[in-house]
Formats: sequence, structure tokens, C-alpha cells
Amino acid sequence: MPRHTRAKLLALGLVPGRRVEVIRQKPVTLVRAEHSELALEDELAYGIRVNPEETPSKD
Repeated sequence: MPRHTRAKLLALGLVPGRRVEVIRQKPVTLVRAEHSELALEDELAYGIRVNPEETPSKD
């Protein structure tokens, strides 16, 4: 990821390990991180890697 893209994400509070919820992806990517909702341009959104959160099974 380009340094300027990483710097923008960090400035928005999107740091490694932070829980992020993807709300929608079109027409822009909208994410919720803690108490903020952020609309991200494609360049920034493509720089985020999201791992799905595992939910406990109800067995």
C-alpha cells in the first residue's frame, strides 16, 4: 500500500486490529469504526483488509 494511502487510513483512525464494520460498498464504501461512520473513496477502501469476525456457534 502506498505510504500516503496508509497515512490517510491511520489519520482516520483505521489502525491495525481495530474492529471495522462494512455497512455498504456502493456507491462508496461506508464503514463504521468505533463510534464513527466513514465514507471512503475507492483508493482508500482498497487498502483495507478485513477479516470476518467469527460468531460463536449455537450448538
